Amino acid sequence: MKKLIFTLILIIMPLFSSELIIVSKIMDKISTALIHKNEILVFIKDKKNVEITKHSNHLKEVSSCNEADIIFTDGKEKIKCNKKVLVFATNYLAFRKSPKAIGAFFYQKGRPNIIFRKENLKKHNITLPKEFEKYIE
Repeated sequence: MKKLIFTLILIIMPLFSSELIIVSKIMDKISTALIHKNEILVFIKDKKNVEITKHSNHLKEVSSCNEADIIFTDGKEKIKCNKKVLVFATNYLAFRKSPKAIGAFFYQKGRPNIIFRKENLKKHNITLPKEFEKYIE
């Protein structure tokens, strides 16, 4: 029985880490499309996605939203920030609840989804690359 459990753990662990790597790459690509910098400072208010920056080429986690270029949030906690910073939701509900959210990336029915809010892109004078245009609503 112990061998079976150990074998299952060995099989399942890489699946979670590979999903994290995929999410990191997608968030990296989205962030660089929104913010044209080589190093993007990210404040993460989403316990599920705290590891994103470890697998990213451009994202660096900061401890305060006042240092950040962008905030990743699941919407569970209210964020008070003195600096005007982009807000990006990590689930659909947080995107719908937050009028400040510029976009969202989340999984629904096992598929990745990306949404951008057109009026917030205009408000921040952001023009996305053509590959992201189909995700603007």
